[in-house]
Amino acid sequence: MDRAEIKAVQLGGPAGRFLAGDELDMPLAHEDLERAGVSFGWGGLEVFAAGRCGVEMARDVTARLHEESCGKCVFCREGSRQVLDILNDIVEGKATEEQVELLHELGEAMRGASICSVGQGAALPALSALDLFADDFTAHLTAKSCPGAGR
Repeated sequence: MDRAEIKAVQLGGPAGRFLAGDELDMPLAHEDLERAGVSFGWGGLEVFAAGRCGVEMARDVTARLHEESCGKCVFCREGSRQVLDILNDIVEGKATEEQVELLHELGEAMRGASICSVGQGAALPALSALDLFADDFTAHLTAKSCPGAGR
């Protein structure tokens, strides 16, 4: 697969951070990944094709993480549900700018207050998607659609 065909790679399974195609030249040594804010976590690696919607990618991964929540921790149990609800609203063109701001605030709170690594990592896909795929979020907010939606 040519690098131009890759929108993102997610290392560490569903709780991993998305890396954009131009970030893929890093060594896979623990120290290098740690500096980039990446952990192998669940040991997974998923490649997302160019043209995919970054919001949909984050939503789909967050849905898997929400299912993995044991439910003991409010920040993980309720936080991942709220992140998922906001991402669904964005994909469906029903979200507001305030919800996107809330998504960021909620994600940061989950990272700091969740008891275990599942809860701490549950917001990473959404937070990294906000950083890497801002154009996709903007398209959903302004045009109520995304050029990569549904792929």
